[in-house]
Order: sequence, then C-alpha cells, then structure tokens
Amino acid sequence: MRTTVARRALQRAGNLRARLLLGLLGAGLLPGLVGCVQLPDKSDPLRIIAPQVSVTPDLAWPEVDWSLIVQRPVADQTRGSARVVVRTPNSRLSFYPGVVWLDELPELLQTEVLRAFIDSQRITAVSRPGIAKARYGLAIEIRRFDAVEESRRQLTVELELQAALLEVRSGQLLASNVFSERVPMEGNDADGLTAAFEEALGLVIGRMIGWTLSAAPQQTGTTAEAPGR
Repeated sequence: MRTTVARRALQRAGNLRARLLLGLLGAGLLPGLVGCVQLPDKSDPLRIIAPQVSVTPDLAWPEVDWSLIVQRPVADQTRGSARVVVRTPNSRLSFYPGVVWLDELPELLQTEVLRAFIDSQRITAVSRPGIAKARYGLAIEIRRFDAVEESRRQLTVELELQAALLEVRSGQLLASNVFSERVPMEGNDADGLTAAFEEALGLVIGRMIGWTLSAAPQQTGTTAEAPGR
C-alpha cells in the first residue's frame, strides 16, 4: 500500500529527487538511516556532489617514460551506483538521503585518478581504455567507499581500494596493493560529507600514484606498447 501511494506521488512529481526516494523506499533502505542521519525535508532539492580532489605530487615520485591506461573501477552493485553508501555498526548498508554523486561512482573515481596522474607530470601519457596505446594498465576495485556510522552523532568516511598493475600486452599481473583511509566528518550534513570524501580521496589517490610509478619494472630496452584495452 505504501509503495502504491509513493508511485502515485512519483507520477505527479516527475523529478529526480522523487525517483531517488522511491527507489530507496522500494529497496527498504530509508528506514536504516532513521536515528543516525537527519532525513532531508521533502521540499529540499536533491544535492549532487562533485568532489574537488586535490593531490599534491611528492618529490619522491619517479618520472617514468611509459604510458598507462586506467580501467573503469569495479564495485559491487550497491557501491557501483551514484548513491552515497552509509554503513551502520551491524554492517547494514543504507544510502545517505537527498545526496548523489555527480556520476556513478566507478566513473567518478576513474576521472579523479586520471586527472591526478596527468597533473603529477611524472608519466608520459595516461588515458582511458581504447583511446591510446599503453604499456601498463591499472585496475581498481572499490572495496569500501562509505560513510560509516560510528555513533548516532558521528559519521566517518572510509575508503578501501585495491589496485593492480598489469602489463597490457601479456596481461601479466606485476603488482597489487590495497590503499585505505578513514576521515571523520565534521558534522553530518552534505558539506561535511563532501569535505571528508575529498580529503580521503586525495590521500588514497596520492599514495596509489606513488606506488604505481614505482611498481613498474625498470625498462632495459625499447618495448612496443600495446593498444589500450
């Protein structure tokens, strides 16, 4: 009955916020946030988060003469959407209400990693698959990209990404590593959420770049680069 009423309201509203709330209601996820995050007023507009991630190049990062493709990160179905995941102490997953990422999370993360590599000026070229030839590929798995409920008054952003460096031509796995970070939110509103994710992303991506540049084997001769896959 409640779902039927909600669907009728959706037809009348016809906007993105209504569609998002209906999806959460149908999945039974909104009740999991009661008591930990204040639900937005129904008149509040949907807020779209576009993180401004800052990564400061480390002087210790090597400068390399090879190119890299950054694969689209993989994630489970829940974390692979545009919704911001909230994890409770009993490991129940919910969604932060009234807030979505600018893009689906894998695409958003891929864009930020690409931008940081380019801005580092330590690598010959970096691109998405299918755009240019590359010697190495970087595969990323999103294990955690959550706002964790530490208590009813405190959320902490937790990121955990697994990275794998591969030789594109042979598909050989050269190295892998896990990068994680936790940043407490200052307040549980959207601004605090955004700031904490930006800080955590900057730290994790910075460490991932330094590791990637150092993990590739030293080249002793000229090797043709394979088309990006």
